Amino acid sequence: MKKYSKYTKELKLKAVKLYLSSNISAVSIAKSLDIKSDTQIHNWVKKYNQLGEKVFDDKKVVKQYKSKKSKRLLSLKKENKILKIENEYLKKLYALQLEQINI
Repeated sequence: MKKYSKYTKELKLKAVKLYLSSNISAVSIAKSLDIKSDTQIHNWVKKYNQLGEKVFDDKKVVKQYKSKKSKRLLSLKKENKILKIENEYLKKLYALQLEQINI
């Protein structure tokens, strides 16, 4: 059975900042900091670039942030759908008006 490692916030930040601020490869950083995989560092860097340092804080904080972000996304998708429907309606209305003028 696979055993998962739990890394501290400080270690994650150290690895991410070292990776971003130097030309050292993720493989070398993983070896020097005793992190099992360089892929883990790449994942941390990706998350860090999206959310900043708070990504390594308590999971509840991150979930709360993501929840607000997903609510905003859903709201924008709903608004986009409504605008598309309105746009189609106006196109059809315009086409009907052109037909009436030509008749």
